[in-house]
Amino acid sequence: MRPGLFIVIALFVCSGISYGGETNVIKPEDSSKLNQARVCQRCHQRVFAEWSKSMHRRASPERDPIVSAFYSFIRDKGFSSGECDKCHAPIKSLYVNDSSAKSPAFTEGVACIFCHSIQGMVDKGNSNKYGSDYFNLDLIKAYTGPSIGQEMSFHNTEFLPLFKTVDLCGGCHQEGETSYSGNDERKLLCQQCHMPSKQFQKAAVTGKKRDKVYRHLFEGGHSDDLLSMAAIVTGDARKEKGKTILSISLENSAHHTLPTGFPLRSAYLKILAFNAESQLLWTNYKEDPYEEDPQAYFSLIFAEKDQLLSHHLNNVKPLKDQRLLPRGTKNFTYEVPSAKIDSFRIQVFFRLLPEKVMKKLGIDKELAPEQLMFEETVYVR
Repeated sequence: MRPGLFIVIALFVCSGISYGGETNVIKPEDSSKLNQARVCQRCHQRVFAEWSKSMHRRASPERDPIVSAFYSFIRDKGFSSGECDKCHAPIKSLYVNDSSAKSPAFTEGVACIFCHSIQGMVDKGNSNKYGSDYFNLDLIKAYTGPSIGQEMSFHNTEFLPLFKTVDLCGGCHQEGETSYSGNDERKLLCQQCHMPSKQFQKAAVTGKKRDKVYRHLFEGGHSDDLLSMAAIVTGDARKEKGKTILSISLENSAHHTLPTGFPLRSAYLKILAFNAESQLLWTNYKEDPYEEDPQAYFSLIFAEKDQLLSHHLNNVKPLKDQRLLPRGTKNFTYEVPSAKIDSFRIQVFFRLLPEKVMKKLGIDKELAPEQLMFEETVYVR
């Protein structure tokens, strides 16, 4: 062995540092030495409060019953849930070979120590890597972040350009979101919508006010506010030969598909027609939006036998892709066999999970209810 190499190895051993199962990870041998998020809370109180309400906080099976149900299903089918940990419990995934390691950081979901220990990407464009395998990680070195030239009193923070790119999110969000961000001339980042910044705020109670401090709510499909801005609907209605013709235009406001993320998410139109006395005369569906009006249903469509594995296995492919394209528009025309219609109420709904999937997994339907994104009224001219 070369003398220089021996010295480097000796330093790591003496410092209690070890490489993970992959060479992209440097971590403490003793997982109890890992910092928990509550340690960061002492100074980063606002950031901690926001993160505590986020889905990143609830990403692990210990903290979200829907994630837990999918973990149980995966195990029952004979698959390893360790693959899920790489995104849902990334710190735990780094200690998979240590059965005695039971750090509280394992159940914190996607927490401070994971994102701010990223040193870079392992291999950009390698779709076989994700989560904790996607990045070079150093859980002992100085923390990384998006700010340049900040003075730190408690710990050092190194500026990492990766924090100002979509690739920071792309390690886990590989269902198509990051594919579209660079296609627009403005090259929007995920962070601009999902981590909107606050101006002239402190990132830490002991720090100075900054021009930009990113929020850590990570709002997305669970946010009513963000869903209400995800699309725009316009319409026109007229009477013609004893019928009422309704024309609708639905525009995706997002720079990624609608819906996106978890492949079983869906959005759909519900159209209600009323007479002048506000009596309901017609609707485009009564029970099942996809079966009764598939053109107005936006989702990836899987064979029923593949639905529950669509997120876990790369070789499970959808039968159809009925999502709205980024910044895309879809037009609809309905001929309603009645001349008594006075107005149409157009509603756009969003679902995190289909009811049939929730029933199969034993998930309480209240955990993933139908969410009204927004509605518009179109009067017949």
